[in-house]
Amino acid sequence: MKLTRNFYDSNQHLTFKVMADSFGSDPDVYIDKENAYPTSSLNARWYCEKKGSDTCIVREGEFASGEILYMGIYCAEKCSYKLKTWYANVIDMTEANRKQMRFAQYSTTILKYKIPKQSAGKFTNSYEIQIEPEEQYQPIELFLSLDDTFQIIEEKPASHVS
Repeated sequence: MKLTRNFYDSNQHLTFKVMADSFGSDPDVYIDKENAYPTSSLNARWYCEKKGSDTCIVREGEFASGEILYMGIYCAEKCSYKLKTWYANVIDMTEANRKQMRFAQYSTTILKYKIPKQSAGKFTNSYEIQIEPEEQYQPIELFLSLDDTFQIIEEKPASHVS
């Protein structure tokens, strides 16, 4: 996949979503800048190995226009899947905002919310964020990160040659 200037926005994150199409399908995603055939966490810089469908996000600043990202999909057993890639924005949620949003099917949206150290003059010891589907029984997959970099996927450092 070559990143071109037509759609590239340096403030967005690159999202890779592989959706299992059949029962028992378990496709895993491997992405690298140097290895043209990444097939495991040992030879890929970014990877997602969750059971079933996977979503990998390469954060803005970790890739540039004109670079080539190599991607491999690996299934331990016969599987069927759909692949979708796009750029995702970060929606900054603030304490004062209450938002109503609609998400497209199989989409990925990154919501950022900084939990305040204090609220009403007291230290924050718990917080509730409520996300509800518009209709009953509509699945929503959520990932929570408690650091400033919201690491969504596991990343290993690039190899350095001296």
